[in-house]
Amino acid sequence: MKMLLLIILSTLLISTFYIQELKAQESANNDRKQAPRAMPDSNGNYRLVVSFASRSSGPDREGLKKINELIKGFENRYKTTILYNIGHYGREGETDYSFDLAGLKKYRQNKFIKKIKLEMAKFQLVSIEENAMPMSEKMKRK
Repeated sequence: MKMLLLIILSTLLISTFYIQELKAQESANNDRKQAPRAMPDSNGNYRLVVSFASRSSGPDREGLKKINELIKGFENRYKTTILYNIGHYGREGETDYSFDLAGLKKYRQNKFIKKIKLEMAKFQLVSIEENAMPMSEKMKRK
């Protein structure tokens, strides 16, 4: 009986934490949807595209967390706003971050790109392209 009660309480506790995490993610997504969006150039390319691919287990969660930290850190340090879009493609949650960086001076753009390349090199299945179309957009055009 004690074991059954312990299992029920554990399940309840875990599901409560899971629901709180889902609500926090939903709130962040709603905030993100209301934020100004990055705009591509006339060819549909963005200044910087960071793509998180997957190999049967979804994109690297730590990599996604790190890129969000880098964006926020850069914004706070330089008192600026980085405009970016998040696109999804594939069956496993593959994700693109597309940056236009038009609001930054050239040297700040280069600093941001260098920092992203340096930090994202630590993660597998992350590709970084400059002046490119995100995979999520390429998939829509097929």
